[in-house]
Amino acid sequence: MKKWIWVALLLVLPLTSTMAASGKNLLDPARFTLSGHTLMSEQATPVEAGTMYNLSFPDFYMLDQMHILVTGESGTTYIDEAMLDDVVCAPDEYWTTCAFETTHDETGLMFTFTGGFVANFYANYQMFDFQLELGNTRTAYEPYETSDTTQPLMQGAGLVEINYASNQSLASIIDESVTVTDNMDGDISDSIVVLSDGYTGNAQIPGEYIVTLSAQDAAGNETQFELVIQVVDHVPPVIQGPNEIAVQVDHLPAIDALIQENFTFTDALDGDCEGYEIVSDAYTGESSVGTYSVKIRTADQAGNVRTKSFSVSVESNLPAVIEGPDTVTLYLSEQPNDPMITTLFSALDRATNESLTIQIETTTIEDYATAGRYQLTLKATDSFDNVATKSIIVTLVDDIPPIFTYDDQIVVPLGSALSDMDLFHVIKSYYHEQGIIVDQLSVIQDEYTDHAHEEGEYAYQAEIVSNTGETFIHHGRIAVVEPELTPRINVTPPMWIGGALSLASLSLLILKKKT
Repeated sequence: MKKWIWVALLLVLPLTSTMAASGKNLLDPARFTLSGHTLMSEQATPVEAGTMYNLSFPDFYMLDQMHILVTGESGTTYIDEAMLDDVVCAPDEYWTTCAFETTHDETGLMFTFTGGFVANFYANYQMFDFQLELGNTRTAYEPYETSDTTQPLMQGAGLVEINYASNQSLASIIDESVTVTDNMDGDISDSIVVLSDGYTGNAQIPGEYIVTLSAQDAAGNETQFELVIQVVDHVPPVIQGPNEIAVQVDHLPAIDALIQENFTFTDALDGDCEGYEIVSDAYTGESSVGTYSVKIRTADQAGNVRTKSFSVSVESNLPAVIEGPDTVTLYLSEQPNDPMITTLFSALDRATNESLTIQIETTTIEDYATAGRYQLTLKATDSFDNVATKSIIVTLVDDIPPIFTYDDQIVVPLGSALSDMDLFHVIKSYYHEQGIIVDQLSVIQDEYTDHAHEEGEYAYQAEIVSNTGETFIHHGRIAVVEPELTPRINVTPPMWIGGALSLASLSLLILKKKT
C-alpha cells in the first residue's frame, strides 16, 4: 500500500519541492543517458579514494527488477546485483540504499541501471530522487548542484627535456606531459589552450623556452600553468670512413695521416668536430704483413661522444724482383736442363722476406741437345699472388767434338812398319777427299804397334785437329796380312821412307772401304 502512496508523491514533488543548493548530491544528470531500457553514465563521477559513499534511489514495484552496476575507474566493481538480492543494496522505507567504500586508488565511478521499468521512470521524472552522497546513510534528496567555483587542477612536469633531433611538436609535448582534472568535470585535458609559446620555432635550437597554458572547466573556472621546455642536444657526432684501410708493407703511413686522409668528424648541429682521439692502436710500430685494429673517438660541443673501430690491413701488391743475369750460356757437354737455369736466379717475397721459387713461364727451347740462342721468361709468385717476371737469353753452345768413325781398313803387309807420320798422311788424304784439311794428328789408342809383325786386325784412335780448329776423334783399323794376300790396285813404284814403305803410296797400302 505504501508504494502506491509514493507514486503519488513522486508525481507531485517535482512541481512543489524546493531544491536546496547544498551540493551534496554528486550524481549529475548531464552525465547520464538512456538507451533502450538502460540508464547509464557517459562520464565518470569524480570521487575521493578510500571514502564511504551511499547510492540511493526510489524503491517501488516498478524498479524491483532493476539491475544495478557500479564500477570504478580503478577497475573495481562495487555493486553488481538486482534489487531483490539485497546484498549490497537494501530497501529502506521508500528508498533503496547501497553503501560502499572506494578503494585507495579510486578516482571516479560509472553507473548502469538496467530493466525494472527504469526507462519509463526516467522518461517521466528524469533522475529525481537518485542521489550519491558521502557517508553510509540516506539523507534528504537534493538535486545536483550546478554551481562550481573550484579551479581545475593542472599537473605536469615543471621542466621537460626534449632532444632537438626529435623535432617534437608542442601539442605532443603537452599531451605527454600535462593533465587537467576538475572536481566536477573529471579529466578536461582536452581543454588546454596555449597562451604564450616560446618553444615553437625553436624546437631544433638548444635552449630553454617557456610555454604558458590555460584550462577551464564547464563552469568557467580557469587554471594557468607554466611549462618549461629544455631543448638539448643528445645526438652524437658522425664519424664517416671505411671499416678497413689497406697499406703497403714497404710504405707504412703514420696512423694520424691515415685517419686524416680517410675519415671525417661532423656533427649535425655543430658542423665539423674540433678533433679526434685515438683510443687504441695496434697498427703503429708494426712492420710486417697483417691486420691491425684501431679505435678512434670524437665529441661534439654538447659532449656527445661517438667511437669507431676500423682495421689497417698491411699488404703487398708489389711483385718481387728476380735477381740474376740477363744472358746465360750453357754447354751441351754439361747436359743442360731447366734447373741449371733457374738456380742462377733468386727473388724474395716482399711481404715475408722468404725466398720464392723461380719457374720458367715461357721458353723457345725445344731440345736441350740443340745448340742455339733462345729466349726464356722466368716468373716468381709471392704470398699475395703478385707475379714477377724476367726475360733472359739462353745460349746453348755445342762443345762436344764430333766423332768421325773411319770404317775404312788400312792393310799393311806383314813385316812392314807403319809410322805415325805414315798414318797422318793416310788419314789426311782420306779427309781431304771430304773437304776437311787435317792439321794435326795424335794417336791416343794403338793396338797395332805391338803387333806390327803379327798377322791380324788392330784398332787405333787418333785425335784430329782441322785447320778450322775443330777437334774430333778418328776411329780406324789396321790389318796386317801376308804379302801374297795383299791386293793391289793402281800399282805404282813404292816409296821407301827411312826403310819403311811410304803410306802415301797406294802400291803397298790398300784402303778398303766397307760396303
